[in-house]
Amino acid sequence: MQVKLKLALLLALLLLVSSCLDQQHPPGLLQLTDLSTRELSAGDELRLLGAGFPEGRSARVTLRGDVFRPGAPPERDFELSFPAQTLTPHVLEAVVSEDVVTRLCGGPGVQRATFRGDIVAAFAPRKSGAAPVTGALEGVVLDLESSRVSALERDQAASEGQRFASFLGIELAHGSTGALRIAKLQDGSRAQEVGLQPGDLLEELSGVRLRSLADFVPPPRASMARVGLRRAGHQSATVAVEIAGFRPGVLSDLVPALSLLGGLTLLLLLAISPLGRCFAWFELKLAQRARELRSPSRTSPARALVHGVATALPSAAGAHAGVALGSSLLALSAFGVTLVARELDLLLLLLMGGTALCCAASLTGPRNEQGLVKLASAAYRGLLAALLQLPIAAALMVSALDAGSLRVDDLSEAQAGAFWNYSAFRSPLHFAAFAAGVLSLIPEVGTASDSAGRARRWPALAVVEWAQLVLAAGVLSIALLGGTSLTGASELARGSGVEQLIGTVVLVTKTLVLVLVVSVGRFALGSVRLEACEALLFKAALPISVLLPLLTRLWTLAAESALLATYRSAAALALCAAAAAALLLFVRRMAQRLRAPRPEFGINPWI
Repeated sequence: MQVKLKLALLLALLLLVSSCLDQQHPPGLLQLTDLSTRELSAGDELRLLGAGFPEGRSARVTLRGDVFRPGAPPERDFELSFPAQTLTPHVLEAVVSEDVVTRLCGGPGVQRATFRGDIVAAFAPRKSGAAPVTGALEGVVLDLESSRVSALERDQAASEGQRFASFLGIELAHGSTGALRIAKLQDGSRAQEVGLQPGDLLEELSGVRLRSLADFVPPPRASMARVGLRRAGHQSATVAVEIAGFRPGVLSDLVPALSLLGGLTLLLLLAISPLGRCFAWFELKLAQRARELRSPSRTSPARALVHGVATALPSAAGAHAGVALGSSLLALSAFGVTLVARELDLLLLLLMGGTALCCAASLTGPRNEQGLVKLASAAYRGLLAALLQLPIAAALMVSALDAGSLRVDDLSEAQAGAFWNYSAFRSPLHFAAFAAGVLSLIPEVGTASDSAGRARRWPALAVVEWAQLVLAAGVLSIALLGGTSLTGASELARGSGVEQLIGTVVLVTKTLVLVLVVSVGRFALGSVRLEACEALLFKAALPISVLLPLLTRLWTLAAESALLATYRSAAALALCAAAAAALLLFVRRMAQRLRAPRPEFGINPWI
């Protein structure tokens, strides 16, 4: 009896384990049989043929396998998902977007890519907690072609293909089926040693399907290359050829070294330029202000510095309400809630905040004997507040010219990936637009001078001032600091509420960090009023705001049509490294100044 009971318990345990395993692996109830096409570009429709597709239901199509690109090492265990829609019970259609093609091609400068692996289609279950319904098509080969490649980049890739053909000792021509055909073969060449013959059609090179001479580029640092060919009257074959002596003409392997060298050069130029003296003066002011706040309860300068920065942060109820209002509007934009139109919402937020700030600046103007605001002074302060918004608008325009859109999701997708892909690091002009936008947030519009020349604040306007500050910092974060994109996350892995929530948290966090930076600047410089910035606004902010979008557009065109196109990533890495090194140096020098026994003094470098 006991033996039977033990056997029954063991059988029940096995059934329980098997049911758990079945829940972990989705049931493959869909039948995928074929694809409508094997060659795709942006805007094409990828149709999966099969049976059992629920009509009218949306699905997710996932590519799992390896990606091969000309002149680049293969990317193993690649995975990418994008949405699809059921047309009929036998057809599932997915529109291939430009972002999908860019992700497969691996970024700018790569025209083609070959995917080899499996395609998995998955439908969400009707019941909560159930496993999705899936189906897979194995052994798929897809060719992707990107349209984001300039003529110069195509010519450079074709030159590399010609160099590699000369290295092998062959002369190539286009075959009738689109593959490359060997027109001539040099005696004693590497190609002849491995058995290649004139008339052979070359179909593949190290996993890449060949369609043009630009595809005939081997991976870097490879000692052997696999060449797939088809000979008249024979089946396809693959031969291995030694390429250890071939060196790529494009110095992609030197990008990290070039980035480090460029970053150090930029840091040196910053140190010897007037901006370096401005940084030194700002350090002195910050350290001096921290020492002024030392008290018996705050003997440490660092503790006094933290206390001083905290005084520049929101403290009154109105200020907290302004921060909450600005953060809420940014969160709605990140969640995709449309205020007027998705293409105009950012401009609308900036216009709303700027208009409210201009009204607040007018109300804080000088008053006459009856206590009424002087109209001329109110209008002039409103004009100064409007000029203060121009660098923010210029920064948004600079990013929109690159992304080709003003939508929050489009701006974020254009900056997805590592943090050096943010628009702020794409060129010195982009970084200048970011710096100008941050500096324009430091003046306090809610502070004015009374009849005796003393600073006077208007607590009732704290809601407007802080809401506009958060909105402007959010626009800068969206335009130049990646927006809702998170470093290390795929720009295409979106769609669920949890992912949108994470993107919203990322955007609000970046915005609040910018607000903290502005608060540090306000603490170091004191209450900077609009009247103190009058000359700077007319002589610097206005012309910079007009010229920056124009110069940035010229830079973008030059980067697409000149040698700089090959090293855009190196330039971005160099600028990012220089900014990170400058920040670390600033923190280190501030720690040294705060530990110094005597205060140091310096003059204003702008005098």
